[in-house]
Amino acid sequence: NSGLSADDPWRTIAKAVTVCDMSQNEVTINLAPGTYSKSTSGEPFPISVRSNMTLRGNGSDTILDAENSSRIVSYRGGNSQSEINMENLVFTRGRAVNGGGIKLNGGNFNLMGVSITDCHAIFHGGGVMCQSGTLNADNCKFENNSALLSGGGCSSESAGHHAISHSTFVGNTSLYGGGIYSSWHDYDLFDCRINGNSAVYGGGLFVMWSEPG
Repeated sequence: NSGLSADDPWRTIAKAVTVCDMSQNEVTINLAPGTYSKSTSGEPFPISVRSNMTLRGNGSDTILDAENSSRIVSYRGGNSQSEINMENLVFTRGRAVNGGGIKLNGGNFNLMGVSITDCHAIFHGGGVMCQSGTLNADNCKFENNSALLSGGGCSSESAGHHAISHSTFVGNTSLYGGGIYSSWHDYDLFDCRINGNSAVYGGGLFVMWSEPG
């Protein structure tokens, strides 16, 4: 398939990312409604996105399901000018050592209308692990994610700044920071609901060497 129209789409997201990776321009990949998984569409995970790329779905009808076999999305590299956008998507059943749903290393990673559910990490960041870079999330849901050590919903462990608004953290679990774990990062939280999360230390939020705003 050419991937140039809705009538002739590429079968997998990974194929679209690989082809678009040849371009140095800003790229938007529009995802048709449906479930993208190894069993239903042959989707290989994790999906490695690049700088200045947008993955855009159709809300709850566009589901990326790693079926507990792998992380869902990885990003590594880029500078403070690099932008990566995830819009109107559902990430579910991701599993990894760190960052079960998403692992971010560098750049500005923007989540808009994204739900991250039922993802698991052995150590840090059941839903999202931010090793470096900036995370911005608006109108997002982090639900029923888990990490054995820190940040069931989201874990951040390097200097930087995050902004999360109009988002919910519900039912996430970890040892430190069931909903959010932050060390060295500054957080701006605006109009967020952090409820029903559990941890030994900081059920909703655990902050160390950081300044939540």
